[in-house]
Amino acid sequence: MLTALVASHCGCSHFSQSTASKKNADFTNLKQLGLSIRWATGDRDSTPTSFSELNELLSPVLVKPNLFVCPATGHDPGSLNSIAEWSDYIYMGNMPEGVTGAALVICPPENHNNKYGYILWSDFTISCVRPEQARRLIADPLCEATNNTVPTLNYAKKRIIIQIPERLKQYYGPE
Repeated sequence: MLTALVASHCGCSHFSQSTASKKNADFTNLKQLGLSIRWATGDRDSTPTSFSELNELLSPVLVKPNLFVCPATGHDPGSLNSIAEWSDYIYMGNMPEGVTGAALVICPPENHNNKYGYILWSDFTISCVRPEQARRLIADPLCEATNNTVPTLNYAKKRIIIQIPERLKQYYGPE
């Protein structure tokens, strides 16, 4: 049952139970990250500017290092003082409130043997996407935000801070 649910969610037609379990763990981790971002944002007009700011807003008691690691990579988390150096996720910090259809956190295809990626959207839903879609969203997190006004998109483009972790800069360049 879980395998079928995850397969349909990702648009994949076949994979093993262990792959389904890893995908479910990815989904759960991103959902938890989304809830943390939503809670830290509170009544502010934008999301935290970085994972480090998210950590500061929620305090280490509420944020655990594993939150910033894609379960599929098998990487060990680092110190919460240096999240940008070791995280497995690309974060679009300072996302203005009210922007719809924008990528907020991307678990890139490199974390999944270039087979698929995950997107945590600005409305806090999660999608499993093909590698080319994930890469387009990393290059332009607003490329699918077509239900917004031009002034809203222009404002968002000026504010968003794309945070690429050190280990992924070889694929996506500097911040």
